[in-house]
Amino acid sequence: MSEKQGIYNKYVVSKVAGFIDPEAEYFVLRIDTDPHARAALKAYAHSVMKENRNLSFDLLTKIAKHEGGFLKIQKDDRTNEIPHRREENS
Repeated sequence: MSEKQGIYNKYVVSKVAGFIDPEAEYFVLRIDTDPHARAALKAYAHSVMKENRNLSFDLLTKIAKHEGGFLKIQKDDRTNEIPHRREENS
């Protein structure tokens, strides 16, 4: 069994406008093939839930697409709420 690589440069990340910030650090996760990436993204979605409910919901929905189509969510411990999208006017 060969040893897996640690962190290495595999991707170049830039803003849509084309700007590359040489000081920025990014960590790219491939959620369609890596269950560990989905677990990390799920933790992020729950962490950001209070600050950005729509992002949280969108991330959890994206994860569900790769986990059999079911949205597996838990209540936010801080608010006791289940994430859902809010309309801009809400």
